[in-house]
Amino acid sequence: MADTIQLGSRRNFFIVDNGIFDERLGLEPLDKLVYICLLRYANNRSKEAYPGQETIAKNVGIQRNRVIKAIKTLEAKGLIKKQPRFDKTGGQKSNNYIVYDANEVIHRVYSQDTGGVSKEYGGCISQIQEGVSQEYTNNNYLNIHNEKEPQYIDEKNLKQNSKTMIRQLKEVAMATGENNGNQNK
Repeated sequence: MADTIQLGSRRNFFIVDNGIFDERLGLEPLDKLVYICLLRYANNRSKEAYPGQETIAKNVGIQRNRVIKAIKTLEAKGLIKKQPRFDKTGGQKSNNYIVYDANEVIHRVYSQDTGGVSKEYGGCISQIQEGVSQEYTNNNYLNIHNEKEPQYIDEKNLKQNSKTMIRQLKEVAMATGENNGNQNK
């Protein structure tokens, strides 16, 4: 039997958000590669990954110090959250990274009030000579996301609003029907 190519193979792949290529993030090519590498290792549900910096460097083909710089950039932009991991003796293991959806980060950062982000760049992430502005790092996606209070639906108000809406729709339908009826006469 001849070798065949199967369309739609479901093995050995992962999905990268198009948002990572959005110029508003201001990422360098190596920052994008490190983000993509972290996505490769991330759990599909929890989005947690814990490859070592040497592993990332080897996968991406760059030096470890450049991986460290990229991780700091990605964390400052709100694309990842870095958490240290420790073994039973208290020794540091590889970090745990939570990888956030780039499209969600862009939506939250650019579709809301800038909340302290420099308006000099139209609300975009402001850059200073040493790196990312402290204003932005204090108001990144994680802080914006965690500060929001959960919204609860009050069933009593929901029922009352539904009744009011139904009544208003009936009134509109009756008025429209009467107008249509008057036009036909």
